Amino acid sequence: MTHIPSDARLDQLGTWLQTYAGRYRLKLATLAPASADASFRRYFRLESDPAFGGTLIAVDAPPPEKCREFVQVAELLEAANVHMPKILEADFDAGFMLVTDLGTTTYMSVLDEKNAWPLMRAAIDTLIRFQQTARDGVLPPFDEAFLRREMELMPEWFIGRHLEREVTADERKTLDDTFALLVQSALAQPQTFMLRDFMPRSLMVSEPNPGARLSDAVYGPITYDMASLLRDAFISWEEEFQLDCVAYITGSARKKQAFPSIRISASSTAGSNGWACSGTSRCSDCSAASTIATVSRAISPICRASSPMRARWRSATRCSGRSCACSIRSKAAPSKSDTPYEFTMTRALKTAMIFAAGRGERMRPLTDTCPKPLLEAGGKPLIVWQIERLAAGVKTIVINHAWLGAQIEAVLGNGSRWGVALHYSAETEALETAGGIAQGQHLIGEGVFIAVSGISITQRWRDYAEALAARDEPGMHLVMVPNPPFHPKGDFALNDGVLALDGEPRYTFGNIGLYDTRMFRGLEPGTRRALTPYYRETIAAGRASGELYEGRWENVGMPAQLRALDEELRAR
Repeated sequence: MTHIPSDARLDQLGTWLQTYAGRYRLKLATLAPASADASFRRYFRLESDPAFGGTLIAVDAPPPEKCREFVQVAELLEAANVHMPKILEADFDAGFMLVTDLGTTTYMSVLDEKNAWPLMRAAIDTLIRFQQTARDGVLPPFDEAFLRREMELMPEWFIGRHLEREVTADERKTLDDTFALLVQSALAQPQTFMLRDFMPRSLMVSEPNPGARLSDAVYGPITYDMASLLRDAFISWEEEFQLDCVAYITGSARKKQAFPSIRISASSTAGSNGWACSGTSRCSDCSAASTIATVSRAISPICRASSPMRARWRSATRCSGRSCACSIRSKAAPSKSDTPYEFTMTRALKTAMIFAAGRGERMRPLTDTCPKPLLEAGGKPLIVWQIERLAAGVKTIVINHAWLGAQIEAVLGNGSRWGVALHYSAETEALETAGGIAQGQHLIGEGVFIAVSGISITQRWRDYAEALAARDEPGMHLVMVPNPPFHPKGDFALNDGVLALDGEPRYTFGNIGLYDTRMFRGLEPGTRRALTPYYRETIAAGRASGELYEGRWENVGMPAQLRALDEELRAR
């Protein structure tokens, strides 16, 4: 059975569910985490009467998390014939709900070149139906104050917390000017019902498609949900595919007379980090992305300063080599009888591997009964922190395990709660790092992948993947960190992005690396082998690049380090 750490709220939820155990034939012993979101709201899945789908979802939304508001939005969605969970029971004061289960398969986990068009078309049709029912005065307005609160998350969380630096006066002026532009654009648009979470990570594959999870909703700019669907920060589409989707949106809206008095535009917002790029694409003869060009130029110095953001900045401005302005030609969307739309989801990396097979000797006795990656800090397992960061840019994560591996699989499941597919590579005994790669290569596939330790808490990894893949000979890219007190001499020298075995300055390998699978073709599965010889050989041959990461990095090796990290994370 999946282990769930005990807490007071969970005990209260169990007591509340017991009240309905007979009505829905609930099996409380099967209660297990289903998913989580950016708030304090939690979701648990448990088995139930087959008449209610076989499983139900228990929602823990501790006040002041929204509960009544979700019921109101659910009623609006139901009125628009949107497929969504049905609320079976609710205790608004306690913050508990019992709802039907849409399953575990997200759009994000299955989208490919064969199903992209029918899945996206179904989502667009659903969005239009919902927007057709919109009326003023029903939902809270997505007004200037609301917008500015959202956008201020960028300087507060991304720059202040993630990059760990102050916003300069020039950057503050740039942000203020950019935010003013975005507010002006949003308020000038026609207003409609807006879900704010209408994206491939949140939409569920179901019958009929898509299943829309319970979420917040407001009354705001008509392009917001379209942009969330087409320009989600975690997946990129070729421009032609986006334009065909926009053409289908506008064409369908006209046919249904959904918005007879307006012309449709498209904008993009990435709300999780609080920064936004807004692009305009009119449905007939006009130029596109004039606004996105302005915003991209405004935020580019900040994005360029951060390695994890560079790839996204390039993606956001890839319409042209300079100003990102281009001419848009509307064309009819494929009909239902057409062959699947050919497109490319542009990802520098598709697969990651987390090393989780170690015994964790220095963590004993904690690891005598619990595998090290499942030890908790800040209220969740160490490995979950890494999965959450990897899910920002990969679709598949391979986890090798040996010691108490069944516990890892039971707790993490198939990865759907994070929008990724988790695959497990079991080892009878730990094969070390290179041996683990060889053992799991059938799951990793061919090409460049990222491999990390299950206990590192950082995110510096997507750059350089395309350059590695283009090499004639396989190489690697390693993330280095300043030498910690327990390793003062470091591992390798780093100069101008190139690693060397000797020389200065020397830094410590941060347990995050990009590797080309061609390096391991000669290593038979089941072979016990460390990565150290591969590091030395590749660096000596001049095929290893590196970068210095000076932000937050954790290497949790001893119980005292785990306790310190746990206390710090819980105090945030």
